[in-house]
Formats: sequence, C-alpha cells, structure tokens
Amino acid sequence: MEALARHDLFSSPGLPKLRSFCLWSVASSTQLADQAAEELMAASAQSVGQADAARAFWFRLMAYQQSGFSPRWGALRGWDWKSQRWELRPEGALDGWSVCRQEVVACFRGAKPPRVPVLSLRGQHDFVTEACVAAWRGVEDAGGDFSESVLGGCGHHAHLEAPDTVAATLRLWLLKVEDGPATSSRTPSSTSWTPSSGVKGRWLLREEARQHLTSWASKLCWANALASNATPGAWRSVGQGLPQRDIFAPSRTARRLAVWAADLPERPKSSADAEVMSLSELWKNRPRCSRMALALQDDSFDAAAIVCLERTNGDVTIVGMAQNPSAPHRCEGVLEHIEETVQSSK
Repeated sequence: MEALARHDLFSSPGLPKLRSFCLWSVASSTQLADQAAEELMAASAQSVGQADAARAFWFRLMAYQQSGFSPRWGALRGWDWKSQRWELRPEGALDGWSVCRQEVVACFRGAKPPRVPVLSLRGQHDFVTEACVAAWRGVEDAGGDFSESVLGGCGHHAHLEAPDTVAATLRLWLLKVEDGPATSSRTPSSTSWTPSSGVKGRWLLREEARQHLTSWASKLCWANALASNATPGAWRSVGQGLPQRDIFAPSRTARRLAVWAADLPERPKSSADAEVMSLSELWKNRPRCSRMALALQDDSFDAAAIVCLERTNGDVTIVGMAQNPSAPHRCEGVLEHIEETVQSSK
C-alpha cells in the first residue's frame, strides 16, 4: 500500500501490469495494530491469567496450531515477559507507519486508467481488527472495485486453520477479477432468469451434486478448448509456468465446487430436503447442515444451475455457482436474489 498509494506503483515503467491485489490481514496503521493487540492481550490475561495469556492470545488470535506457538511471533512485534506481564517488543520494522482513508480515496478517485480490484481479507478473531482495516474502504468511497471478507472462526493465520475456506474465498474473488462481474460458470445467452420467472429448486445430496458438477466441468472444459478464439498453449497450468486461461474459469469453478461438495450430506435429514419448491420456500426449509447445494430448475432442466452455500458460526454464505452448459439461461438475477436473501437473514 505504501508503493500503491504514495509511489504510483500502478503506472511504474518496467513492471508487469497490476491486475488486482489482496490485503490479507493488513493493518492500515502499525499503531492501530499495536493498540488492538495490547487490548486483546489484556483481555486474554484477564481471562486465563498472565502466565498463560500469550498462549491464549496465539490460539485465539493467531492460529490454533500447537506446533506453531511462540510468544516471539505474537502480533506484529512479538511479546516479551517483563515485570510479570506480557509487553510488546519495543522495536518494529514498520514503527509509525500509517495510511489514512483519505489517502486511499485520493489514490483511487478519478484514476485513469481505473485502479484495479482490491480484496481485504482477515480472520474473525484476528488481532488485525475491523478498526485496523477501515481505511481500505476508501477504495469503495472513491468508486473503486472493493471487496471485504471476514473468515469465520479464524485468527491471523487463517490459511492454517481453514485452508479450504481461504482457498475458496480467494478463488472466487480471483475468478471475478479474471471474468469480470460474474463468477458463475455459464455460457452466453440472450435470456435471463429472474426471481419473478417462477424458478424453482430443490436441495441436493452429495452424490447427485458431485455428479452434476463434475459432468458440467468436463463439458465446459471441452467447449472452451474447442472455441474458435482459443489461444494456443494457454490451457497449460500455472505449475507449467504459464498463466491460467480466463475462459477456463467456468470449468474450474464447477470442478472446484465438485470437490467442495464431498462434504455435503449423504442422506436427507427430513422429507422436505429433496422436495421441489419456490426459492422462498426453499430458504425457509433449508437443511440444518454446514454445506448445502441448491439445484435451480425450469421446465426443461432438473438441474439448470447449482448454488453452493456454507454455514459458518450460524451465518450462511454463498461459496459459488455453476451452471449447466446446456441450459439456455443466465442465472445472475436469481443468484443476486439468493445473495440478498442470505444477507437479509444475517
């Protein structure tokens, strides 16, 4: 952010073109981060006592990983035991560093070309608190493309505690950056579903959801590979040293969701779990499980699209959506309706 906001990294000659950037548990001010860490350490000491406060701080606010615990690495500076209490180390690599919200607004407002998308990501129990990242919302204040995600139940090292959730969050956002505003796997069409179109659906169990998603991923992959605008060699993976191909994003989404669906319920928990209903009825009768797959139906397709949802700490979030490549509809309108329903229930 120092380079972006104060040294115009966006247009620096000789550097690769910046497509996006993710602020992963990045505080806009070291002073704010230190203040938050001290308050959280004080609360930890009050809860478990001074002797165990650093360990409790690590397990709740850093990462629940026994092998990684060390008071030396707690917060930004690490902790020292002094005078029967834990204190932040006196020196830090970024002492006094800060970027304010107004600077971020100035950086993004009216920029030509427009600034790239930004994702701010942190754990629910991160010592980098909401106050520490509020300045990054200046991107949105300036009309920029800004997304923010809080990973439920995680501390600062969310990738150690919930690697699948972190990977899914990053992948969905990167697909959005690669493909534009839509992250669903779909084929171009002139018709679009809306909530008023009488769309119905039903909840899927593990085997059926995985079967659909795997089949769609294969069909989408072949369709894209045979497309006339294909770029020779662009299908190779990042591991082979080449960038991933944008048009393969729909097939990658469907394939990733097929892996995600391995943790769906294997058997229905109630008779309503497999019934075809309207979207409003489906939401009222949603399964009480951590992962859910909703198949959208119309007169022609038993499963025209699948929306994957996940419940964390009582809140439901949309993991992603894949569309049947044979379906003639675009599902963005229905997806937006489901997103609004999810948000209104929080």
